[in-house]
Amino acid sequence: MDLQQRKDIDQYLQQHLQDTVFDMELSIDYTNRSITASYETFYFDEDTSADPTFSPTILDHIQSSPMTGQQICDLAHVDYRVITRSKAKSSYKPSKSIVLALGIALQLSEDSMVALLGSAGYDLSTVTKRDLILRYFMEHQIYEVAEINHYLDHYKELQLGSC
Repeated sequence: MDLQQRKDIDQYLQQHLQDTVFDMELSIDYTNRSITASYETFYFDEDTSADPTFSPTILDHIQSSPMTGQQICDLAHVDYRVITRSKAKSSYKPSKSIVLALGIALQLSEDSMVALLGSAGYDLSTVTKRDLILRYFMEHQIYEVAEINHYLDHYKELQLGSC
């Protein structure tokens, strides 16, 4: 593990996690020894009918890639059955870990990764260590799943792929 890169990631995480602000009100009742927290309600847009599903999206990325589906799966540390299932069933939805691994293997930009994750119903968070570590590697154009997994393991985060 590169010590300087680990320091850079530590600094990146610290900077981004400190910038995160949660809209929450706390109420402390000293008489009854209770703390009440209230959060602002956030409503999700439920009209996702126009959004593409994962299967056609990943197949388009693979088709436009110079690599074969098998090569991408090997780089992503993912079983080729993910591609087979995507071809067979348009509503197939793998885990976020697999989607992220495929996006890294395809060397997607952050915007393309967000779109790929969105097609599977996931998002790239700005407040979780794992997703921030992935953002760091994408910003620095480092697309080696094994190296990223090494750092994820160091920070005790869930690794990419189906390992």
